[in-house]
Amino acid sequence: MNVFKGFLIASALLSVFIAGCANDDGSKDYGAARQAIEEGRYEDAVSFLERACVKCPTNFAAFLDLSVTHLRLGNKVKAEGAITKALKINPESAEAVIVEGQIAYEKEDYTHAYANLDYVIEEKSLPNKVRSIAYVSRSVVKYVEKDFDGAKIDALMALSLNQRNAAAWNQIGIISRDSRYFEAANLQFAMAGRCLPVGDLRRERIENKVLGDLRKRLEIEASKGAKKVTFAEAKKLASLAKKAAAVDKALAAYRGAMNSEPFNQDIYVSAIKFAKQNGRWPAVVEFAQRSLLHEPGNKASAKQMKEALYKVGRRSEVAAWEEYISTL
Repeated sequence: MNVFKGFLIASALLSVFIAGCANDDGSKDYGAARQAIEEGRYEDAVSFLERACVKCPTNFAAFLDLSVTHLRLGNKVKAEGAITKALKINPESAEAVIVEGQIAYEKEDYTHAYANLDYVIEEKSLPNKVRSIAYVSRSVVKYVEKDFDGAKIDALMALSLNQRNAAAWNQIGIISRDSRYFEAANLQFAMAGRCLPVGDLRRERIENKVLGDLRKRLEIEASKGAKKVTFAEAKKLASLAKKAAAVDKALAAYRGAMNSEPFNQDIYVSAIKFAKQNGRWPAVVEFAQRSLLHEPGNKASAKQMKEALYKVGRRSEVAAWEEYISTL
C-alpha cells in the first residue's frame, strides 16, 4: 500500500541546502515538488525534483524524494540512480538505506533488502519512527516469502515503536484479513486510515469507493464454510476445461484456491487470465476485486478491473477506477 507495492515510506525530511549551490538553489522547485507529492501529482513532482537536483547537486532530500517518487511511478532504474546519489551525499542516512532496501525488494533481491532493513533495525540509536518504518518494511518482505509469523511480529514491533505508523496498521490488517479475521482487519484498516498523512487520504477515499463491500461478502462466505482447493487443482481443471460446464467448474475451483491462499496473487493472475480467455468478464470483475482487496496497490489488477467493467456494461464505474489507477 504501495502504500506502494509493499512498503509505505514517508519522507518527512527538511531539505538542507548546502553551501556551494548556485544562487538559485532549487528551494522553490523543491517546495513545488513537495506540494505536487501531497496532491498525488507524481509526474510533476519528478520534474520539479530533477530541477532542484540540477540546481543544487548536494541537496540530499531532493535526491531522496526523487528516488521515492520514481518508485511510486514504477521507475525502478531511475529510483536506484537517485538513491545512489543520495547515499553519496549522506551515506549514514537511515532513510536512504531503507529506500535502497525497498528498491531491492521491488527487484526481488530479498537478500539485499534484508541487509538494509536489518542494519536500520539493529541501530538502536536511531529515532523510533525510523526504525518503525524499517520493521514494517521487513514485515512486507517476510510476508512475501511466506514467513507469516515473522511478518506479524515485525509489524507489531513497528507499532510498538510508533503507534501512528499507518503502514504498520495496514500490514497488520492485511495479515488479519488473509487469516480471515475480518472484524480485527476492519479495525486495523480504520486505524491505518486515521494515521495516514493528509495527502494520502484522497487515495484512501477512492480505494474505499471502488472496492465496495467485498469484504463483507467474503466474511459471509467464510461463515458458510466456503470450499477450499489448492491452486494446482484449480490450474489443472482450467487446463482441461473445454466446455461451458467445465469452465464453470474451473472458475469455482479458482474461488476455492483463493479461499485457501487469499494472499497468493499468482492465483488471481491465473484466474483472471483464464476468465478472460473464456469471455467470463463478470468473473474477471470478481477476481480483480478480490486481488485488490488483498493488495490494494496492485495496478495490474486495477487495470483488469477497469477493462472488465467496460466489458460488462458498467461503464459509469470506469471513471472511478481510472482515478484510482492514477493514484497508484
